[in-house]
Amino acid sequence: AFAASRTVDITWRYRPTLFDYVASTGPVLLHSIVLDGRIAVSSELDAGVSALATVGENQKSIALLGTIVWRPLP
Repeated sequence: AFAASRTVDITWRYRPTLFDYVASTGPVLLHSIVLDGRIAVSSELDAGVSALATVGENQKSIALLGTIVWRPLP
Protein backbone atom coordinates (compact mmCIF):
# COMPACT_ATOMS: atom_id res chain seq x y z
CA ALA A 1 0.00 0.00 0.00
CA PHE A 2 1.12 3.55 -0.71
CA ALA A 3 -0.39 6.82 0.46
CA ALA A 4 1.10 9.74 -1.46
CA SER A 5 -0.84 12.18 0.68
CA ARG A 6 -3.95 12.26 2.84
CA THR A 7 -6.06 12.38 -0.32
CA VAL A 8 -4.47 9.60 -2.43
CA ASP A 9 -4.28 5.89 -1.56
CA ILE A 10 -2.91 3.14 -3.84
CA THR A 11 -2.92 -0.58 -3.01
CA TRP A 12 -1.83 -3.61 -5.01
CA ARG A 13 -1.84 -7.31 -4.25
CA TYR A 14 -0.92 -10.59 -5.92
CA ARG A 15 -2.88 -13.79 -5.36
CA PRO A 16 -1.91 -17.20 -6.78
CA THR A 17 -4.72 -19.78 -6.73
CA LEU A 18 -4.34 -23.50 -7.29
CA PHE A 19 -7.48 -25.28 -8.52
CA ASP A 20 -7.49 -29.07 -8.30
CA TYR A 21 -11.00 -30.48 -8.62
CA VAL A 22 -11.84 -34.17 -8.25
CA ALA A 23 -13.23 -34.36 -11.80
CA SER A 24 -10.42 -32.33 -13.41
CA THR A 25 -7.60 -33.65 -15.54
CA GLY A 26 -5.01 -31.94 -13.34
CA PRO A 27 -4.25 -28.89 -11.21
CA VAL A 28 -4.55 -25.40 -12.71
CA LEU A 29 -2.64 -22.38 -11.35
CA LEU A 30 -4.19 -18.91 -11.73
CA HIS A 31 -2.31 -15.67 -11.12
CA SER A 32 -4.33 -12.59 -10.08
CA ILE A 33 -3.16 -9.01 -9.63
CA VAL A 34 -5.40 -6.34 -8.10
CA LEU A 35 -4.69 -2.59 -8.22
CA ASP A 36 -6.86 -0.21 -6.17
CA GLY A 37 -6.67 3.57 -6.24
CA ARG A 38 -8.64 6.09 -4.21
CA ILE A 39 -8.62 9.86 -4.24
CA ALA A 40 -10.44 12.35 -2.03
CA VAL A 41 -11.25 15.11 -4.52
CA SER A 42 -12.85 17.26 -1.82
CA SER A 43 -14.54 16.82 1.56
CA GLU A 44 -17.74 15.95 -0.33
CA LEU A 45 -16.41 13.85 -3.23
CA ASP A 46 -14.32 10.64 -3.38
CA ALA A 47 -13.42 8.60 -6.44
CA GLY A 48 -11.95 5.14 -6.74
CA VAL A 49 -10.94 2.61 -9.35
CA SER A 50 -10.15 -1.10 -9.00
CA ALA A 51 -8.54 -3.24 -11.69
CA LEU A 52 -8.27 -7.04 -11.52
CA ALA A 53 -6.28 -9.12 -14.01
CA THR A 54 -6.31 -12.93 -13.92
CA VAL A 55 -4.16 -15.19 -16.09
CA GLY A 56 -3.99 -18.97 -16.12
CA GLU A 57 -4.05 -22.05 -18.33
CA ASN A 58 -7.73 -21.66 -19.23
CA GLN A 59 -8.53 -18.09 -18.22
CA LYS A 60 -7.42 -14.60 -19.23
CA SER A 61 -9.59 -11.79 -17.90
CA ILE A 62 -9.51 -8.14 -16.87
CA ALA A 63 -12.14 -6.39 -14.77
CA LEU A 64 -12.38 -2.68 -14.08
CA LEU A 65 -14.66 -1.04 -11.51
CA GLY A 66 -15.02 2.69 -10.91
CA THR A 67 -16.78 4.24 -7.91
CA ILE A 68 -17.78 7.82 -7.19
CA VAL A 69 -19.05 8.79 -3.74
CA TRP A 70 -20.78 12.12 -3.16
CA ARG A 71 -21.58 13.15 0.41
CA PRO A 72 -23.32 16.52 0.38
CA LEU A 73 -23.02 18.39 3.64
CA PRO A 74 -26.30 19.09 5.46
